[in-house]
Amino acid sequence: MVDRTSHRRILVGAVVACVAMTAASVQAQSLIWSVPEQDGTYVQYEGSYKNVQRRPENALGDLSREWRCELTIKAVGTETADVDGQEQKCRWLEIKSVVGTPSEQGVKPGPSGERIYKVLVPQSKVLGKVHDQDDIQVTFLPVVKGYRRIGNRDPEPLKEKVLAVSPMLTLLEYYDDLKAESAAEDVTLPGAIGDVKATLWKGSQTKESSTHRSTNQGQIWVSPQIPFGVARWKVVLKQETKDATEKRDQFKDWAEITVEMSAIKQGTDGRSDLAELK
Repeated sequence: MVDRTSHRRILVGAVVACVAMTAASVQAQSLIWSVPEQDGTYVQYEGSYKNVQRRPENALGDLSREWRCELTIKAVGTETADVDGQEQKCRWLEIKSVVGTPSEQGVKPGPSGERIYKVLVPQSKVLGKVHDQDDIQVTFLPVVKGYRRIGNRDPEPLKEKVLAVSPMLTLLEYYDDLKAESAAEDVTLPGAIGDVKATLWKGSQTKESSTHRSTNQGQIWVSPQIPFGVARWKVVLKQETKDATEKRDQFKDWAEITVEMSAIKQGTDGRSDLAELK
């Protein structure tokens, strides 16, 4: 039987590899498609985080573990700020992610399983589409200022100038081939939300080094009926490894992470967890 420490090593190893290979291109436009006008507007998601470590030479087979996930996005205030030399209306957004084990009170996080980002973003930069008016691909969601709290640590100011949601908040990536797969269709969400009209978008991203290859395949159901725009998403992150001296066709499966999340609740009475920080 594998102990909890081994499971933690698997999760940490997978996330560290993901950070190393995707940090240069992460962004928030896959998660934030629109910005609500009313303060307190929020949407809460729930789902699962499954990790499978490939062990072809182990008699016990692959090693699997599953965690529960919660993610909440809130609109928690507005502020006018200088953006590209002009005063613009900006919106405070707060994104809270919890990964852990189920409990009667919801998801019980580990020591660093709760992460909160509070960021001030220009409303004009949230376009809700893949290309802007000049047909230039939308890449990053800029941050005027912001804060981050991980686990029980004290909040710290963000140094990044863009909202990097992957992998600290979600494994959704910036997909340069993201495209709509169909017209809006009925999608049934769990909880109190029920049926919404949503369009399925699909994209993929591959990062490769001499020893690691990471392939992220994303599916995003986008709906105007859901605050911030996303009704559901699914990400399959496949990781492969080889020795630096081996050829590219010698990559071997190392791990696979599958995350599935659905909106379960929305409202207009959301409150900031970092209300003192502005």
